[in-house]
Amino acid sequence: TYTRESPATALPIAVAGVISGTEQKQLWFRGIANQKIVAEVEAQRVGSKLDPVVEIRSAEGTPLALQWQQAELQGDARATVTLPADGLYVAEVHDLQFRAAGGSIWRLIVGDLPPSSIAFPATLTSVDTSLRTLSRNSISEAVSIRESAGSITIQAGVAILPLPALRTLNGVHVIEPLEGTFPEAAVDATFTATPFLPLFISGRITAQGETDTILLTVTPQQTLNFQLAAHAISSPLRGHLSLSNGDAIVAQNDGNSGVDDPTFNFTVPDGVTQLKVRVRDINEKGSQASVYQLQIARPDRPAFTMSTREESVRLPLNGSRPVRLSVARTSPSFRYTGPIHLSTSGMSSVTIVPQTLAATEQNQDVLVMLTRNAAGNPDVAADGQSLTISGTGDGSASGFSAMVSLDLDSVPTNALTLADDALVTGPADPTPGTILLDAAPPILLRGLPTVLPVRVLPVTEQTPQFVRFEMLTTEPVRLEDPNKPDSPRKPGIALNEFQFGPVSQGVIGLTVRVPTDTPSSAIDVAISADFVTQPLASGIGSPAWTAPTTLFIEDAVTIAPLAEVKGTKAGGAIITGTVQRHPSYDGEFTIVLDGVPKDFAAAPAVVAAGQSAFTLNLTIPESATPGEVPNLTVRAQAASGSTISKPAAVKVVVE
Repeated sequence: TYTRESPATALPIAVAGVISGTEQKQLWFRGIANQKIVAEVEAQRVGSKLDPVVEIRSAEGTPLALQWQQAELQGDARATVTLPADGLYVAEVHDLQFRAAGGSIWRLIVGDLPPSSIAFPATLTSVDTSLRTLSRNSISEAVSIRESAGSITIQAGVAILPLPALRTLNGVHVIEPLEGTFPEAAVDATFTATPFLPLFISGRITAQGETDTILLTVTPQQTLNFQLAAHAISSPLRGHLSLSNGDAIVAQNDGNSGVDDPTFNFTVPDGVTQLKVRVRDINEKGSQASVYQLQIARPDRPAFTMSTREESVRLPLNGSRPVRLSVARTSPSFRYTGPIHLSTSGMSSVTIVPQTLAATEQNQDVLVMLTRNAAGNPDVAADGQSLTISGTGDGSASGFSAMVSLDLDSVPTNALTLADDALVTGPADPTPGTILLDAAPPILLRGLPTVLPVRVLPVTEQTPQFVRFEMLTTEPVRLEDPNKPDSPRKPGIALNEFQFGPVSQGVIGLTVRVPTDTPSSAIDVAISADFVTQPLASGIGSPAWTAPTTLFIEDAVTIAPLAEVKGTKAGGAIITGTVQRHPSYDGEFTIVLDGVPKDFAAAPAVVAAGQSAFTLNLTIPESATPGEVPNLTVRAQAASGSTISKPAAVKVVVE
């Protein structure tokens, strides 16, 4: 839009679009000597795949400022420069490795921009919140924001840039004045009235060596959880948190020397009604942006949280789409094990299944199905409309709920960067068919493939000829090396690759592969079907989905504990044992002895279909050392070579 021949002359200015591969997007502008210019790119904060780099150059190509992957901008970039002379300049955006995924969205804003990386306070209260954005050396003008029923509006002020991700946290909020510090009066942290809403204290460490001190009124013999958020809200503060009874420090934590945010639990001693909590930087540093949020709560308070890791979702008219929800029921600061009742609001044409999550003591990942009724107005949905998934726990306590908000726009109109509990969603084309499971869900057996029959039903006479399948699950991601975030993923439960069939076939058997080392005992799954004119073609219309269903995972074979075996060099050793088969597995397999030392030998033992006993003959060499043969285990192995049981230890002693 703004080229070398037709540059922008009035700032600030913004441009937006999509970028792919090695493309470089430019915004040309005129500037004057000593003018401060900021170029900020917004991409990853709104779910884009772009790994952005932003650069400011002179018209001759001289680099003036370059930035990429700034943690405080959640991976986006912001470059700042004071222009050396009057003239023409250019701001440019490209992918860090010049490999931008197709259709990656971006927005570039250029001008004398306010800070955008950190918000103070970092949460919205139940009333109007006066919010400012901060950098290490500057503070923006105030913006007044109001949250109501999941909808956020700016009441006063102007947000030139997207505001940092904000959460509405239900509790009591205490906010340090921008000028000054906390009052000397004690803050109520007695937590005696249900539902024991947590206390949130927002503050800043602005000067070198500064320490914030907050006096608390507490309840004797009550256990409290203290959590300081600094890393979590992109603050440069490396927090140290301490608790004092009078002059004596009774608890403290520095978050592993500043690597993590500090937290601890403390039980108030009998007879103690006041404590002092102190916050400082472990390096005695401070800045305008060194903000923190301290949460104080009862660990037994009834609460839960819901979030989603999905980046976007499209809701077809008169169709459905699963959404994966992560439900945290237990944490250091809350616990709730009862049922959770789900509902949607904001769009009357959207419903959710299931409407109740059963009681459990475990944190859980679940698939819920959103269905958009044909009675809804597609034009309204296309213009953008808020949709919220709400979860409510049983009990009379007010405010005992959690929400996941879905913003119906490619870029949220409320100018807020997406938080972890928000995903971009919008309307989609109708689906040309529907699918459903054609039998009761099978039990999956580790190491063995399973067939899942799916019935395909065309909706119109124009339904394409073929259907291609994929599967969404709630199985946790497992890494080859859990200590390396970029380590390759271990295989998970999934459909065999590239499964398709003709729509006219009606029922199609889908093969599900189940890794031997799958630790999950149950997962939610949903099958999707793209309707295509030929197997490699793009889908026509929106995909169809089965309703989410739970699949249980068990062992095909369990080896009974093995008795100690004694052997000799001349006669070897005979290992006998039995197995217990899963009721649904009756096939032939072998028993394999692992850990066999050099010069020892043991051929696998075949266990015929329907049988449960086995015998392994272990040959012992003349060179064997008398005593126990270490690290011997046996396991069951299918004809395909996959392991279908857990290993069982066996003790063999050479006499």
